[in-house]
Amino acid sequence: MTINLHFSHVEVPDYLRYNIEGYITEMFGGLSQKHNLFVDLYCKKEVTSKNHGEKFKCHIEAHAPWLHRKVYVQSAGDECWETITNASGKMKRKLFSQKKSDHRKRGRTDWSLAENDYVNEQELAI
Repeated sequence: MTINLHFSHVEVPDYLRYNIEGYITEMFGGLSQKHNLFVDLYCKKEVTSKNHGEKFKCHIEAHAPWLHRKVYVQSAGDECWETITNASGKMKRKLFSQKKSDHRKRGRTDWSLAENDYVNEQELAI
């Protein structure tokens, strides 16, 4: 898995970047072992008004050859780390649901019985 971190209006030291990459790798579990999964994390700080203070937004995009399209999630919150954890949790759920649906689609093959002369009823019951 390749992780690219992009921050706007936020200063992030190298050790925090390393911790964020480690967290995302740990969060994605077995999917992080795939070398063809690419994850782009964008986090930015926005100042909405003096009354509301600072808000953070985090966008995560993932793409891989085994995904049919790019997967995109976003999260917003009052703290930078909160937005990153929320967005990575959403991304994990989307990637695993995509993976499950792919397995279901591959499992649905047309097992036509018209070609077989002999059909064992016990095999069909299993």
